[in-house]
Amino acid sequence: MVRTRSAYTLVELAIVVVILGILAATTVPRIADAIRVQESRAIADKVAIDLAFARDYANATNAQVKVKFDATNQKYTLEGVPDDKKGTPDTVVDLEQLGMPIDNFVLSNGTDTLTFDRFGQAVGDCVVDVTKGSEIVKVEVLRTDSVIKVLE
Repeated sequence: MVRTRSAYTLVELAIVVVILGILAATTVPRIADAIRVQESRAIADKVAIDLAFARDYANATNAQVKVKFDATNQKYTLEGVPDDKKGTPDTVVDLEQLGMPIDNFVLSNGTDTLTFDRFGQAVGDCVVDVTKGSEIVKVEVLRTDSVIKVLE
């Protein structure tokens, strides 16, 4: 009479657990790195969108708009762009409050301010480095054609 097994042995289960442990140990760090990269990219996208809004607002209102970066407080201010929700004359973007904390902003123009003239053109080319952990994502602002883009 032939006996059929209806369950797995303890050794077979242990082998499966070891294989799953090895797979988890190799893939979890990669997933964590990918998440960190995407978080940094999302923050840079937010900055680029707000810079484009400041540029368009300057052009639409025929008024100069300054974007002042404050890395210490993880904020930047669109000076001259009213915040209708808060009723303030300037729009303040608090990245930490939005769940997008950063470590630093560095502007290639050597200041903490990026200015758009009344035509919506940046006053000089500038690159904004957005740093979160070991990730640095660059947002490029070009005076010609007022192009704003996130660099890979």
